[in-house]
Amino acid sequence: MISYSLYLRKKAEKMILAKWTIIFFGIFLIGVGFLMVLAPINTRKIIKKAASTNLIHYTEISIRLLPAIAMIVYADMSDFPIAFKIFGGIMVVTSIVLYFVP
Repeated sequence: MISYSLYLRKKAEKMILAKWTIIFFGIFLIGVGFLMVLAPINTRKIIKKAASTNLIHYTEISIRLLPAIAMIVYADMSDFPIAFKIFGGIMVVTSIVLYFVP
C-alpha cells in the first residue's frame, strides 16, 4: 500500500511539473511574439544567432525537448490528449533529427 501511494504521489508530481513546463513554454512563446512585434530588428538579430555555434544549436534543441516531453507526459490529463501526443511527438522527432543536422 505504501509503495502504491508513493507511486501515485510521484506520478502526480510529474504531472504538475509537465503542466507547468507547458504553461511556461506557452508564456515564452507569447512573449517572443510580442517581442517580434515590438522590436523586430533586435529579434531578428537574436534569431540569426540560432545555430551559429554547436553549443547554441544543441542547447536550443535540448531546451525544445523539455516542453515536447512534457506535452506527451501530460497528454492523458489534458482536454485534447491526441493533439498533445501528436504535437509533442512531432517536436521530439524533429528535435532528434536536428541533433544530427549540422
